[in-house]
Amino acid sequence: MTEEINTAKPAVWTPRYLTAALPHIGAWTQYFRSADIPVLAATAQALEELRAIEDDVDANMLT
Repeated sequence: MTEEINTAKPAVWTPRYLTAALPHIGAWTQYFRSADIPVLAATAQALEELRAIEDDVDANMLT
């Protein structure tokens, strides 16, 4: 029996940087709607917990 060794490198997230200002607000909106924005796991968990009580959340609860 032979074992295969996985030598493939994991996919690395590569940010897409702007190289020039976008011409109008619609272009900016499209850019940020399609952007992959990294979020820490702890932040994602906190947002999910707040989602359950979203009607009760105000700015004073966010730290």
